[in-house]
Amino acid sequence: MHNILIILIFFSLSASAQERTLPGENAEPGAWKFGLRTDYAKGNYGTPDKFVDTFATLSGQYEWERVSLKISMPYIWSRSDSLITIDPEEGGVTCDTNCPTINETEKISGRGNLSLSLSYSLPKEADGIELTMTGKIRLGTADPDKGFGTGKTDYSLDFEFSRAFGDFTPFLGVGYRWRGKPYPESSLVDNPYAWAGLIYSINDNNDAELFHSYRRPSSINGTIAGRDISLSLYHRLNKRIRFNASFGKGLSVNNPDWFGGLGVGVRY
Repeated sequence: MHNILIILIFFSLSASAQERTLPGENAEPGAWKFGLRTDYAKGNYGTPDKFVDTFATLSGQYEWERVSLKISMPYIWSRSDSLITIDPEEGGVTCDTNCPTINETEKISGRGNLSLSLSYSLPKEADGIELTMTGKIRLGTADPDKGFGTGKTDYSLDFEFSRAFGDFTPFLGVGYRWRGKPYPESSLVDNPYAWAGLIYSINDNNDAELFHSYRRPSSINGTIAGRDISLSLYHRLNKRIRFNASFGKGLSVNNPDWFGGLGVGVRY
């Protein structure tokens, strides 16, 4: 069994406004949404090695009145000085046993893990608070031989609370992830995470989002929690097309130094 250095890069994909209906948008029952997004991250994650990673994620989502079903698949390009496993939905660096290094820069690419998620939004309370629950299954479709996954299935459950105050919408979320272990002696552990942020409606076509995340280590060898902060901008070209751009910085040594991304979403 290979010793695997696990680079867990978080791009706010699971909890950010990229997956939720923004203020000024109305969910359309029976509507399809398709998205394409590219993300880039760079850093050493508290190790002597350098990592440069690029992700291209294709997604499709179907909406009912309060329920949405989403499927997404990332493709990964990575350049580093170590054999790595990349998880674009978590944050931090852990070593499953020992962190291996190689004598020359490793350049690899391949598919990531296919994700399926189901979300349900409860009716708003009298005070305007909205609760959205999301269950997710991440299938082990990434190639373990390339270091892009463990080959096992992970499960997670999220809860997010939000409330609009005029042009401002603060939100707070918590979640828990059950990890599939590649072998019985694996040091990977289930881990909780949380996030908070604020959406500001600039005008009818533009929104800004400030987002902060926190994640407990995903390994018994990990001692430092993952934290990062990001700013995202959203522009609605029309009722069907929305663009977004984000830029962020890791706040702990086991997160990327810098990361960012561009995306487009189309509704039918």
